Amino acid sequence: MHHRRLVIPPLALLAWFAVLAPATALSQSIVITLQAHGDAVVSDIHRFGVHDDALMGPDGYDLPEPPPPPGGYLGLSFVMPDAPEVLPNRWRHELRPSEIFMDQTETWELVLETDQVNRPLLLDFAAEIGAQYPLAVTILAPPERAYRVELPAQLPFVALAPVTTLLLELTSDDPVAADTAAWGEIKKLYDR
Repeated sequence: MHHRRLVIPPLALLAWFAVLAPATALSQSIVITLQAHGDAVVSDIHRFGVHDDALMGPDGYDLPEPPPPPGGYLGLSFVMPDAPEVLPNRWRHELRPSEIFMDQTETWELVLETDQVNRPLLLDFAAEIGAQYPLAVTILAPPERAYRVELPAQLPFVALAPVTTLLLELTSDDPVAADTAAWGEIKKLYDR
């Protein structure tokens, strides 16, 4: 009767496997908060971005935004692409699947509604999830103005009309994080 011996790979082979084997994927979720401030009026906190578990279209991460009150208001709402027609296309939170962010840029349509026309407003942006990435938002506003801000940021803004449509372009220079090891750390695996 033959007995099989347990063959243990040499330590060097295990070390190479650890270096070359793909690591568990890190979360690619990026969620940005946005709030508008004006004279004695403040909007609710709004969220946009990408999330690993989000779907295109309404899901548990998206939240509808009610219409603004008749006076003394500063409201924001996102317009969701391909939103169902049974709901008004006004969203407080509009998160999309992380896969669409592989080209490192995605655009959201934002509607700013206010009776604070021609008064100074402040748009306050911050990264709620994904702050480890170098993030920037470019705000495209009429007439042909563009502002690029590195997050976190506060952007002074003046609404020229009661309803203003802005495009928010989220950009990341590194949406997929990778673990790297210095050569000295790899050499330690071989006791050299």
